[in-house]
Amino acid sequence: MNSPSGETDFATSITALSEELPDCGSVSLVVSWFGNDLRCADCEVRPLWEQQEVDGDTMPWRVADTSRGAGGAGAASGRPAVYGGTPSDASVIESIRGLKDKGFAPMFYPFILNGADAGNTLPNPWTGMLASQSCHGGAG
Repeated sequence: MNSPSGETDFATSITALSEELPDCGSVSLVVSWFGNDLRCADCEVRPLWEQQEVDGDTMPWRVADTSRGAGGAGAASGRPAVYGGTPSDASVIESIRGLKDKGFAPMFYPFILNGADAGNTLPNPWTGMLASQSCHGGAG
């Protein structure tokens, strides 16, 4: 909750959408996962979290049988989060139900973000030369 409404960010956004665009019939629900390489054949796509310190009491973060404490670094990897993290499966389902309850036709929109950490030694996918692939400025 980061809005002055006292509601969740999602609820606040849907209320604003309903009020500002009353004829809106469908909503894209963007769900991000992260790839670790710009070369498609070498890219591992997985869910990542923003932080590992706090988990939901009533809805712990769990995506595709992966819990917050299992493997890998979060989406922020020791720096301020650029993209946020992958939402939990339960929150995606809750969002779809909430959108339907408000009269919207939700469209699930999977999205892959480049999560390659800066300073890596992955080859540039266009030249093959060793360079740093980075989600902050692309392949260099």
